[in-house]
Order: sequence, then C-alpha cells, then structure tokens
Amino acid sequence: MVPPRRLFFALQPTAAMRQRLRDCAPAALRKGRRVPADNLHLTLHFLGNCGEEQEARLRRLASCVRAPAGQITLSRLTVWPGPRVQVAESWGGRVPVWLKVLHGAVAEGLRADGFPLESRTYRPHVTLARKCPPHEDVRIAPVCLQFRDFVLMASESGAEGVSYRVIGRWSLRPSGRGARLSADMG
Repeated sequence: MVPPRRLFFALQPTAAMRQRLRDCAPAALRKGRRVPADNLHLTLHFLGNCGEEQEARLRRLASCVRAPAGQITLSRLTVWPGPRVQVAESWGGRVPVWLKVLHGAVAEGLRADGFPLESRTYRPHVTLARKCPPHEDVRIAPVCLQFRDFVLMASESGAEGVSYRVIGRWSLRPSGRGARLSADMG
C-alpha cells in the first residue's frame, strides 16, 4: 500500500514564466527563503493528504472539467502577515472570468465527490518566498501568465526540502466558452 501524499490542483507556469516571476521582486525585497523556481505555481484547490483511491477519484474528476484557457496578470508584490509569505498577485485582487470558471468547475467536482473545500475566498497568487519580513505593497512590472492546462501536483519532502511534482495534467479549452462537468464522473 502506498502512503497518502499531499495533493493540490494548480496552474503551472512555463519555465520562462517561472523565471520572470523569480525576477519580478526588486532586489531590496528579495528576502526570506525564496521558493525554488520549479515549485512556483498558482494553486486552484489544496486537497491535503490523499490515498490511492482518493487520487484516482481526483484524476477522474479532473478529466471531466471543461473550462477555458486564459491568462492572469500579476502586478503587485505583498507579504501576507500571518504565514509571512511574499506573493505576487493581481493589483486590486481581480480574478479573471476564465479563472473563476475553472476554480468553480473544479470546486463543483470536488463537492460532488465529497471532498472538503476551503471556506476562504479564492485569492489567486504565486508564493515567491517564505519567512519574509513585512513590507508595503509594491507595484511590479506586470507578469502575464498564460495557461492552457491545469495540473494535479504532489508535495514531496526530501533531503533538499519540499518539491512539487506534477502527477497529472488536463487541457483547458482554447475558447472563452464556459465550463461544465460531465454527468458521468463515476
């Protein structure tokens, strides 16, 4: 039997986008423990520890999600005081319609399959560093992230720290038409 793993649905930027994210913070604000470039992502839904059966259900659920591809522009750098993480997010907290549709479609599938959902308002962001001293919100040169798919990721602890590994990938539709879940989620 395979031990449970910590899983989450996310949007994974390309290598070039991850490098732009790494460079977006002004040098004076590159403090704290920087997140490795390969770990940069935008979380859709955190699921926590999941066993093999739950992972199989998540894969079936993901294959039924019908949502549009799209882009988000991150233009603000801030530190969330509770967890002390430095994040890049949209100025004004705007969530693009395509991302609301995708987030909602995955949530609908999770709810229908009995997975618990977070009660917090969805606030898309990319965590750039941890254990950061507070600083004022800073406008940064806009970083446009384009996504054509979403992923299921596993958080894995190793000798060199935590790494995130893609364990499943599903395409988003190129058009801006809405989202739906198939009735045959089984």
